[in-house]
Amino acid sequence: MKKLVLLLFLFLFSLALSPETQAGYFEVSGSGSYRKTTYDKDNYSIYRSGTASVAYYFWELSALEISYTKARQDEVKTQYESRSFVTFYGADLIFTLAGKQSLFQPYIKVGASYQDKNGTYRQANQLVVPLTEVKGWAPTGGVGFKIILGQHVAIKTGIDA
Repeated sequence: MKKLVLLLFLFLFSLALSPETQAGYFEVSGSGSYRKTTYDKDNYSIYRSGTASVAYYFWELSALEISYTKARQDEVKTQYESRSFVTFYGADLIFTLAGKQSLFQPYIKVGASYQDKNGTYRQANQLVVPLTEVKGWAPTGGVGFKIILGQHVAIKTGIDA
């Protein structure tokens, strides 16, 4: 909960810094991923994740984006099973490299993300062992572009790290 309050504070702080806030707009997005890799019926891996984000464009070419990502990975092998959970709370500044009227809008973004990772591991015929939990901040960055399809609809693609 503290992390969510911190992200909300950063978001509201950015609104206070911008005298042009009445001219800004919000961008809401979501994405999901599912991948299953099967070696045979006893050896496979399943990964799934979901991300939701809200960006506020406080200047025509600049935005603050807050995001939430939840992911889970299950790996099943004949010798062991593992399950891991990852949660990210992120805040990024987005810099668009084209005007608001352009149909093709490339962008770059930089920021930080708080991550919370935990998981379990179990060898065949053994008890479940919890893995060491990892928590902390990490830098983030990305590049991508938007293709504007209409006044309120766009397709956005990119690579984040």
